[in-house]
Amino acid sequence: MLKNQSITGSEFIKRITLDVELTYYVTLAKLLYPDINPVEFEKELATASNGFKKILDKYNISAKDRVDWSAWENPIPTSVTDTASFTTFIKTYLQQDIDIANEGNKVSPFTSAVEKLRELRSNIRKIVTYELLSDDDYVKYVLKYFNALNSFLAVGPPAFRIEQILALIKAGVLTLTGPGMVVENENDHFVTYSSVLSDHQRYSGDVLIEGRLPQPSAETTQNPLIKNLLANKMARIYSLYLSDGTLFKTGALDVTTETAELVTPNGKIMPNFFLWGLPTEKRHWLTNGAPIPGVNDVRLRMADMIAARIVKSAK
Repeated sequence: MLKNQSITGSEFIKRITLDVELTYYVTLAKLLYPDINPVEFEKELATASNGFKKILDKYNISAKDRVDWSAWENPIPTSVTDTASFTTFIKTYLQQDIDIANEGNKVSPFTSAVEKLRELRSNIRKIVTYELLSDDDYVKYVLKYFNALNSFLAVGPPAFRIEQILALIKAGVLTLTGPGMVVENENDHFVTYSSVLSDHQRYSGDVLIEGRLPQPSAETTQNPLIKNLLANKMARIYSLYLSDGTLFKTGALDVTTETAELVTPNGKIMPNFFLWGLPTEKRHWLTNGAPIPGVNDVRLRMADMIAARIVKSAK
């Protein structure tokens, strides 16, 4: 059973990246290397114990076709130094994103690899839910590294939304400030600029709209129910105890692993008080991601279980 197993954070990341790379290379071989037997190639990759380099060398996989995680994590090249070059890069990058999205995840090596990240979500959720990583590794490898990587690669808008954004940029309606965006208040106006690009081109406006989803946190939420639960000491923040003696508060409300019932500050379970979804993010993992077909999604199964428990207790 998973409960009786454990894994280090580095091994966790290694297994994910190897699984993603395997999917990438098998799809790549089918697309660009017709002389390679994909069945044998996949078998060799799947049984490799020390990475794929020797196998890729054996099959003469070109250097330009090999996975570069640093480029996947940050695709902005060093040649991008000012606003003009950044805008040009983004337009090219978005068009490439549209093109490979339209190829589909059965044809494009990159999109097939990204789809593998989505397919791994159920397994990753089990690692987090059953606390199979140490608290230190969970913070370092999941919260501070993998979450951002997964969000960048495997979470995002459909292709037609990217087409709309690209059209707005080309029409001059949408202006990009660049990476390292800074927002300041100056003479009763909002001023924004890139802290990375060399020209530091500045833009000002009377209104600032924050168009992003903030990190969920029970400590800062304005949700009256959650605030009330904490104020009346009916709930507690799910916290991690790190090896340096510090306490890391995740911002999630603590619940039981199997039944999603609320855990009180003294560690007791509040029977039939269920809490599921975004307020438990970081106690669970990716609670707001849309389910994909064919994986028996744990969030749907948990919702079914909670509903059954509520109906049973109401009889």
